Amino acid sequence: MLIVMFLHTATVIIAVDIKKIFIRAIQKSMAIAIDSNRKNDEIIIDEMWFSPMIAEEHTNTDEDAYQQEAERRLELHRNDDKDKDLPGNRIRIIGYDGNKDYSTLNHLREVPGTVVKKFNNKVQDSFSLFIHAPFKEQLAAADKDKNSTSIVFQARFKESPQATTFSGLAMFGGDADYIAWGVIHEKTVRYGKDKTESALDWDLFLAPHHCSWTFFNETPQEDHSEPEESSLEILRYKRTGGRVIASSKKIVDNDDNPPHYAAKQEYIKKLASSSDFYNTAIEPKEAAPVPLIFEVTANGVKKLKSAAEIESEKVAAAISVASSGVIKKPWCY
Repeated sequence: MLIVMFLHTATVIIAVDIKKIFIRAIQKSMAIAIDSNRKNDEIIIDEMWFSPMIAEEHTNTDEDAYQQEAERRLELHRNDDKDKDLPGNRIRIIGYDGNKDYSTLNHLREVPGTVVKKFNNKVQDSFSLFIHAPFKEQLAAADKDKNSTSIVFQARFKESPQATTFSGLAMFGGDADYIAWGVIHEKTVRYGKDKTESALDWDLFLAPHHCSWTFFNETPQEDHSEPEESSLEILRYKRTGGRVIASSKKIVDNDDNPPHYAAKQEYIKKLASSSDFYNTAIEPKEAAPVPLIFEVTANGVKKLKSAAEIESEKVAAAISVASSGVIKKPWCY
């Protein structure tokens, strides 16, 4: 069984201090290091994925911490340190270099158009990622920003190593804007990867930049109200039963961006039903949101019910039976 989980972003940001995330794996005893991190409620990241764009654009304490940790790991690999491949020291470079030169570490690099099957030093035979972005020209652009150079990838799930088709496809676009998505569409089609790799197809689509209007066009939306055709084309690659997930606070009809109400409406237009659009802040209910969990099976992608939803269904069924006046046996939980 393969699982895809989406969290309510705001909750994660509040709960996690990124400076507490990183484990220093170069300590003498790995077991002691891991125990120490766990006791401090620190998250152990065995392998980091690093975009060189961050090396130029880190502007806050979280980004500083990320960059500092990336450089520590990269230095171990430059020096061919004996501990470089230990959990907590592993790192992958995604995309091309900007002003900083990491060319001596190209053996750690994955670039757009490639399929990644090795994760945390283990080759997977039923899961892979197709890397879509960032592109070299995005890093070289004079008006580049962190959002336009986000790492974009498609997660691909197979029921078994022998399967010739994908049971589930999930698209993760980071904060990439409509310009980046336009390049992704153009290059993927030009090189035929939309057909040979099904690289644009999706069952699950994480709305970029927390359901911002920037996926569709420039902001403010009132001055650029027509979505770009390339963005709409990306949404047309939806497979049967496709769903869009907005990892954001509750989306309401106001001037916020992100999340943006008009963006939500555009997504819904491309779905079979409005119920196929999920807003993590209110799933399954606003008072008690929980992670969205999808199971990938041979028959496709299935949303798993939360404990709260299951309990609610039991209560509803009990009420229905009781109101009918026909109770054949006590209701059991």
